[in-house]
Parts: sequence; structure tokens; C-alpha cells
Amino acid sequence: MKPKNRIILGDALEILKKIDNDFVDLGITSPPYNKGERHKGWLVKNVKYSLASDNIPEKIYQEQQIQVLNEIYRVTKSGGSFFL
Repeated sequence: MKPKNRIILGDALEILKKIDNDFVDLGITSPPYNKGERHKGWLVKNVKYSLASDNIPEKIYQEQQIQVLNEIYRVTKSGGSFFL
């Protein structure tokens, strides 16, 4: 998949798996931080997710984040940038 100059809404891992290697110049993401439903802070209480849970076992959360980061690394061009 070669989405050019588009914003894509969906499950990050599933979308990333469809993108070609070395395709992205810049990646920006703000994943769920897995704290909102357990530790409501002044900022987190205002964050609402429609496609994700912010309350999953920590081991599963970390595994999911590693999978997403690996895909982001794969699709980012050499010399590209990524912001988490």
C-alpha cells in the first residue's frame, strides 16, 4: 500500500503492516498510555479512545507497543524521523 499525503484512521498495527518498506519520511503517533482507566490524571481523564482500551495487562500492552514500533521502523526511510 502506498498512501501518499493521507491521514489514515484505523488500527495502527494493521495499517502499518500494509505499508511498503522504507516508505515513510516522517511518523508521528500518540498511542494509548495504558493508564487512563486506572489512574485518571488531569490530562488523561480527557483522552477518549474509540478503537483502543487504555486498561489492558501491562505485558500485553508492552508487546503491542513493540510490534507497532517494529513496523514503524520497517516503513520509515533511512534518514527519516519518528516522534512518539
